[in-house]
Amino acid sequence: MVMTDVITRAAAMATINIRIDDELKARAYRELEKLGVTPSELMRQALQYVAERGQLPFRPVLLTEEDEALIATVRERLADPQRVKVALDDL
Repeated sequence: MVMTDVITRAAAMATINIRIDDELKARAYRELEKLGVTPSELMRQALQYVAERGQLPFRPVLLTEEDEALIATVRERLADPQRVKVALDDL
């Protein structure tokens, strides 16, 4: 009988510290708990995605106040559409 030593090597682990608003942290942690994900798992998955694909796992969206007002108007109109009569010749 030959005995062999099995050597397992744990990956080196790094720590990341971030500064974030206390209220945002509390709200985010509550939502993550509902999703069954720890903050560490979220960061690991996000960093893995970026490392593998070279892009963010979401599309950054920046809205101006004008954009937000336009979106609100569109939502209101979609919620209560008005009939419009149009002749085919007018198109």
